[in-house]
Amino acid sequence: MFNEESECGTGAVVPWAGRLWVISYAPHKPTGSTDKLYEITPDLRQVIRPESIGGTPANRFIHRESRQLFIGPYVIDEERNIIGRGITNSRSNYDTAAAVAILLMLVTAVFVWAQQRVLSGKSYATVAGKAFRPRALNLGRWRWFTFGLALTYLFVVVILPTLALTIAAFRKFLFFKDFEALFDMKQYGWWHFNAVFDNPLTMLSIWNTLKVGVITAVTGGALAFAIGYTINRTTVPGRKAIDLLSTIPVAIPGLVVGVAYLWAWIGLPGGLYGTLWILALAFVARFMPDTVKALSTSFLQIHKELEEAAWVCGKGLLGTIRTIVLPLARPGTVAAMTLLFILAIRELGSSLFLYTSNTMVMAVLLLDYYEGGNISKTAAFSLVQTVLLAVLIGIGHWLSHMGANESVGRS
Repeated sequence: MFNEESECGTGAVVPWAGRLWVISYAPHKPTGSTDKLYEITPDLRQVIRPESIGGTPANRFIHRESRQLFIGPYVIDEERNIIGRGITNSRSNYDTAAAVAILLMLVTAVFVWAQQRVLSGKSYATVAGKAFRPRALNLGRWRWFTFGLALTYLFVVVILPTLALTIAAFRKFLFFKDFEALFDMKQYGWWHFNAVFDNPLTMLSIWNTLKVGVITAVTGGALAFAIGYTINRTTVPGRKAIDLLSTIPVAIPGLVVGVAYLWAWIGLPGGLYGTLWILALAFVARFMPDTVKALSTSFLQIHKELEEAAWVCGKGLLGTIRTIVLPLARPGTVAAMTLLFILAIRELGSSLFLYTSNTMVMAVLLLDYYEGGNISKTAAFSLVQTVLLAVLIGIGHWLSHMGANESVGRS
């Protein structure tokens, strides 16, 4: 055994799954090193596992109930598969991340400029006195093939992950010896949900998440409405530059947005850092492109002549927006704000650098459960977040549908 550090020692030696497992370690390397995980076979061959990440840990423990070996940062099952690692070999490099983000912003700006050039001089509007009624498309003999594709997609993307998450959340022990043990109802209960809600951070994170979501949806929705209206409904000089700037954040990873807001606000007076407002502002910046583009489709469907008629009748800009544009664009506005709310609830990257013990949100607590190694608690809290998102999506859909009915009723 050897490494490329200043010292190499034997951290742990454990017999498991017909092999002898050995880890070496280097001093004071909590984030990883060049040390390896060795698998020694019965014929004394030494195999260096490619999953090796090194580090200083020297713990070892065989968990009989789940039939796993915990050695150093590794979790090894009975089939000698590495199913978990406790640390990563990566080190933070904020300068490189910022440089990559700037390159991505420049690439995005070029493509947005190209899109503006292609669409320049073109306009799109829906002019109709009657609602458009979609009709069924006759697929003929392909209907069963497309139906099978839809069912396969639904099973792989929705049903199978949800089923696995549900089993992990309600089952006392995640691992089972055979397929029949999966249906042993005595092993299912509310233990993990009780443990999750016994944690005072759970309700704190839920309330913080809802507050941040509301602030993000209202603030971001109003700002996106103003930006979208300026870009699509006015002739203000510089509106194309506004469109470009509002689209650029789509190229910036959430982690970089979090670091940028941390650097920008941590030294400024006013006490914004450490509050929910800095999280909301970061989410608004992060998802502004999605919201503006979602609203733009609603603005493009409103013909300019409707606003001109309001101006002829003596309405000003704000009066026209209040009586003409906003009622007609209400379904799209509600949908965009709902989208912003949902994206804010599930955002993790921007939150990691901006949350404190008093402003923890659900995404961060979920990561905390996962890093703690408790998969069942992670699954239980994931189901709580999924149910919450489903309820919010249903409310947003209902509000959007009601807005659409009112708009049709007025017309």
